[in-house]
Amino acid sequence: MVGCRTGAANRLTKNYLWFAEKRGVRIIAEQEVVDVAPFGAADGSGGYRIVAARRAPGNHGKQSTFSARGVVFAGGTVATNELLADCKQRGSLPGISNRLGDLVRTNSETVLGVVFPKDIETVLGVVFPKDIETWRDVTASSRLLLDGDTQVELLTSGPHADSQLALFTMLTGKGSVPVRLAKWLSNVMSSPRDWRMTLQRSGSSARTLQMLVMQPRDNAIRFRAKKRRSGGYRLVTQTDPERPAPTYLEVGHRAASRVAEMTGGVALSSVFEAFGDIPQTAHMLGGAAIGSDAGSGVIERGLLVELLDRISTGGHRPVDEAGPACDAVRHPGKPGAPTETPVP
Repeated sequence: MVGCRTGAANRLTKNYLWFAEKRGVRIIAEQEVVDVAPFGAADGSGGYRIVAARRAPGNHGKQSTFSARGVVFAGGTVATNELLADCKQRGSLPGISNRLGDLVRTNSETVLGVVFPKDIETVLGVVFPKDIETWRDVTASSRLLLDGDTQVELLTSGPHADSQLALFTMLTGKGSVPVRLAKWLSNVMSSPRDWRMTLQRSGSSARTLQMLVMQPRDNAIRFRAKKRRSGGYRLVTQTDPERPAPTYLEVGHRAASRVAEMTGGVALSSVFEAFGDIPQTAHMLGGAAIGSDAGSGVIERGLLVELLDRISTGGHRPVDEAGPACDAVRHPGKPGAPTETPVP
């Protein structure tokens, strides 16, 4: 994300962590928690052992151990799910529900784009002042609202992001992997000039409009733990068979094609969607659903009240042996979405 002037971005260090320090919290920077395990009793009554690895040049990987009466997991959707999965799989917190990683919500989105021709001023019949950098703007500067529940965010990346075009190719349309590959090959053969435009990376980011097409629909993906060769576990994604995330949005393809037609540009698909029929997202919530027991969820329904009590009194009763999870992993739906998302 680009465009914010120096000091303008409201980063984590400027809000949550700054206020936390003002309240006496000690921030240990450049450390990644890699393991959490109870001392003695599995219910955490004896406290927890926390292992952190240094993530800084020079001492990268050097580990430190801490102890705590209670643990709050708050690393964001991906990091919290990954740490909980790692702890479960390695046996540090074996009682974590098998539902971990289920019901990861996205914005039901697809990522498209348009790369404009170098002579776009001639095509549009306008002349941009030479002293103005036309694409020097915040990344997400505007949006379109289409057919009631479809939103298209228009994104620009400035003149120094040419490598991003490697993530796009010619618009392919709907279909399975073989069908999309056949459509892509047909497009390349019928429009070789357009295909060459997608390969010309130098200076392309200043002429590329990315289009993030989103809908508030009831669908999701899943996180699953996969063992690393170097040890530990990482997350991979799977399609939720009951509510699969989309890999094609017709209204988005029509919008991208229309912009390309008006400007003489080339409409683009994400390579993940075009060649793999794989959904792509930049917005994820969930993976540790709230439930009445370990069979229905990862954390309990009374989380917020008990979390406040735990912080204020120093208590340490675990939630399904995993300790409290207080960030985006517990959200069953996207906050602020135009329509309601069912809670299982």
